[in-house]
Amino acid sequence: WASTRFPGKPLAEIHGKPMLWHVYQRCVEAGCLDRIMVATDDERIALACQQYDIESMMTRRDHVTGTDRVAEVAQRIPAKFYVNVQGDEPLVSPEAIRLVTRASCDGPFWATNGYAVIDDPADLMDTTVPKVVLRKDGTALCLSRSPIPYPKARVSPHYFQVCVYRFHREALSWFASTTPGYVERMEGIELLRFLEEGRPVKMVQVPPSLVAVDTIEDLERARAAMAVA
Repeated sequence: WASTRFPGKPLAEIHGKPMLWHVYQRCVEAGCLDRIMVATDDERIALACQQYDIESMMTRRDHVTGTDRVAEVAQRIPAKFYVNVQGDEPLVSPEAIRLVTRASCDGPFWATNGYAVIDDPADLMDTTVPKVVLRKDGTALCLSRSPIPYPKARVSPHYFQVCVYRFHREALSWFASTTPGYVERMEGIELLRFLEEGRPVKMVQVPPSLVAVDTIEDLERARAAMAVA
């Protein structure tokens, strides 16, 4: 609820339904998740979930990141894998959720994340769009809000992070027991904690999310895109 750029955005209305309802529907359409719920620290969001027959769980208010919030859910609900779909992605592709969920995983302390090709040059400069640089083995070399790698040689493509994550239970337990490192604090990208601690992040190419809602302007873009769809 307490987004600094857009307070209350999970309940922002898109064509008669709150944004979280649309995200929930994309998760249902993915058809690969055994249980779907909204993890929240705000009673207004929990009430909206109740109104739309969406399972929800109240979590602590002091979580610094969404991954910390998912880690609390993992402490209370046993499972092997947990998939985190950001609540501000009403246009996330169900295929992106399927690809990240079903990707092979090489170790219990790895994270898995989606990425897609940047088609709009403006996104390369947009600090709300985390960029990804890949190693040759398909794991993440670095993530940043800056345009990386710097296009001195003008080599394409560039990639951006699609905010669908999969974690082993052990990885979430580890994450919740650590503190953000220097680069994570500077960038505000929680997966950097894995990289700073030497833990791999497997990247899976997925269809891009057309609009992630960070601002009021993004909300209008999402409404327009969904009206066309």
